[in-house]
Amino acid sequence: MEQAQEQQTELTKEQKEAAKQAERQAREEKKDAERKEREEKREAERLAKAEERKAKNEKREADRAEKAEKAKAEREEKAELKRLENEQKKEERAKLKLEEAERKKAEREEAKAQQAKDKEEREAASKAQKAADAQAKKDRRAAEAEERRQAIADRRAAKASDGRRSKAVGIIYTGQGLSSPQALSIRGKVLQYIKDNCVVGEVYDIEALGGEMDHLLYGTSLRSYLSKLEEMGHLDFTYADDTAPAEDGPTPQPEPLDPEEGDEPSDDAEHDA
Repeated sequence: MEQAQEQQTELTKEQKEAAKQAERQAREEKKDAERKEREEKREAERLAKAEERKAKNEKREADRAEKAEKAKAEREEKAELKRLENEQKKEERAKLKLEEAERKKAEREEAKAQQAKDKEEREAASKAQKAADAQAKKDRRAAEAEERRQAIADRRAAKASDGRRSKAVGIIYTGQGLSSPQALSIRGKVLQYIKDNCVVGEVYDIEALGGEMDHLLYGTSLRSYLSKLEEMGHLDFTYADDTAPAEDGPTPQPEPLDPEEGDEPSDDAEHDA
């Protein structure tokens, strides 16, 4: 019986020990459960915070991306506006340049037209002036020719009224005349010699002059050239029956004509020379 009690006592101890062990294990398990719960809670909190951070980061990135996209869109819009503005300015400059070119072209054409008009007016005025000058010259030459014809006619009439006189023996250079003999003709050379060697108003012997001008006459007679010069008023003849030169001096003659005019046609017949 004692043995049974001992066995019961030992069992009770074991049970107590087991109970304690179970209690300790329960406590450990509880602690483990609580620890696990805390860890799970902390992990959940950590995950929640991580998710929150991730969400915030994503939102931040989204906001940043949105802002960047918005900024990009604004830049592109500004760039497009700037491009359009530049295009508009370019078109305006091109338009102004074209208008300026057209204006300058119009000015050049107007100036050219004015120059052409001025030139035409100058040419017309010059033509009219030349025509007037030519007519005036023609009228002057006609008057001079008429004056010369009248002077020649008067000289011939005066000589005809004097009757035929004796042969001329001398000449008096008048310094005037109604003709302009060609310089290379014999008459022109004779007249030039008289101009160079005879004094106006003095008497020169014809025969002596003929000897002096023999190299100009080529064997012809000096009198044949003197007669025409006397008729044109370049000189006067003196005659053997003249006692002295006329008191009134050489026969008055009109002023010499235009040097461009040719000599009067020569008469084959001589004067009283």
